[in-house]
Amino acid sequence: MKTLMLLSLLLLPFTATAARELKNFPDIPPDADSSFYLSLGGAKLLSGDMDALDGLSNVVALGERNLKWLEYINSFRPMGEKLSLTSKDSQRGIPIDKPSEYNPPLIQQKLVDLKPQIPEAMQKVIFGNEAFTKEPPVALADYINWSRELDRVYQSALRWRTMAPWLSYLAERRHNDLRGWYFLSRLENRADKLRHYEELGDDVRMKVRGWLVNMCFNDNDDDTPAGCERVVDGKIAAKADLEAYYQELAPHSAGMFNGYFAIPSYAARREVRWEVGANGNPIVTAPFLDPGTAAVRSFLKDNIEDEWRFQNWRLELPFQSSGSIPRVVFRPGVTPNVNGLGGDTITMNSQQPLTEYDAQWTIRHEYGHVLGFPDCYVEFYERERNVIVNYQFDIENLMCSRRGHIQERHLSEMKRVYSN
Repeated sequence: MKTLMLLSLLLLPFTATAARELKNFPDIPPDADSSFYLSLGGAKLLSGDMDALDGLSNVVALGERNLKWLEYINSFRPMGEKLSLTSKDSQRGIPIDKPSEYNPPLIQQKLVDLKPQIPEAMQKVIFGNEAFTKEPPVALADYINWSRELDRVYQSALRWRTMAPWLSYLAERRHNDLRGWYFLSRLENRADKLRHYEELGDDVRMKVRGWLVNMCFNDNDDDTPAGCERVVDGKIAAKADLEAYYQELAPHSAGMFNGYFAIPSYAARREVRWEVGANGNPIVTAPFLDPGTAAVRSFLKDNIEDEWRFQNWRLELPFQSSGSIPRVVFRPGVTPNVNGLGGDTITMNSQQPLTEYDAQWTIRHEYGHVLGFPDCYVEFYERERNVIVNYQFDIENLMCSRRGHIQERHLSEMKRVYSN
């Protein structure tokens, strides 16, 4: 707690207006891997000087040692047989009903809980002083599993260090927490339950109250939900019609939620065409600047065209030699990004092999931003609990989660925007 209080004193005094105008906020997917954080912060995130603020140097050191051991093992393995902690099947996502919560004490506790589960032979190398081995000292699947679990704790530490300077801004983003509307809109027999609140069990009443407070806070400029708590408690005490109150709040919260899946008008691309093919099936043609090499052409077509299709609909990516059209550039050590929603430049990390799953998912996801789709996850800071919270609205959606894919809602939105 003391380290968190110290950190709070060191935060920049952002005003509400200034925070909304910040352009350098590290908006990183909640399920990003270690390389994302390192490409952003590099040596700064690994510096022992950070320990004075968060006490996470032991987690960072163990995470580094874990990855260096993996690198050492891979130095003896031929191409095609190198080990990786990320894969298509290992993506878990962070669902809205099981959000991620992290701060230094929680991260330290994760390490404490994880250590005794790791095989002793691995503990001796990672936590002890035994030399790196050329091959895992346990079954390969076990080595990958436990290395990945430790890497996830390491990722939490790097994420905290990346986000800690932005706690004031993240506290403002708490207004984007839509769990209240999400759960109430899906509550079975909601109207009856809200109109008979006093007859509900204690656990349900507590959840309903929290969800209503959350919805109130979606459309409130206060720094904390305390004012909304007073409003909701007042309505409960007065035995007001809570269903009517829900209906009053719902349009704003629902509009915020739907915005995470919609292409804004300013982000629609002019060169994208919705057409009907010779067989009567819809096709979207989206010209792309020729990258100049066969390897990158294949990487783009194999991933973008493979992902952006649904049932009898598909997207074609014709390459052109010039024009103000989307393009891909490669720079060493960068965090992959697009220059704005509906932007025309995808920047990829030149140090990451195109054969890695992470690179393949990234180009599929970043191309969604080129088409105008926003990210559909949220992250915010709860001051009273000193914890950062994040979750993804739909872990099966390509724009929300690394395990996601294109869905029918993408097709419907593209037809709305591009068919005219």
